[in-house]
Amino acid sequence: MQGAYTVVCGLAVPRAPHWIRRSLVVGAWSSPTAFLPLAFKPELEARPAFRAAAVLANVATSVGYAGTAAVALRRLRRRRAHPAFTISAS
Repeated sequence: MQGAYTVVCGLAVPRAPHWIRRSLVVGAWSSPTAFLPLAFKPELEARPAFRAAAVLANVATSVGYAGTAAVALRRLRRRRAHPAFTISAS
């Protein structure tokens, strides 16, 4: 699901700022991947280093999604404020 959401964000908000795209890609890859080591060593969950990595992955994902939404909202408001600059479908 993370991969699908990442693709949708890229399609919905093309040319998003680099830091948003990078944050989303890193978070969307590392957040679900953090579950793999737990399948083999469940005791890793109690280690502070693993918890810190999991928190950072989730923060990166959140920053990426929230940043994408903020850019989309900003572009939508700009388009509504200046309708002459939009591309018509006809």
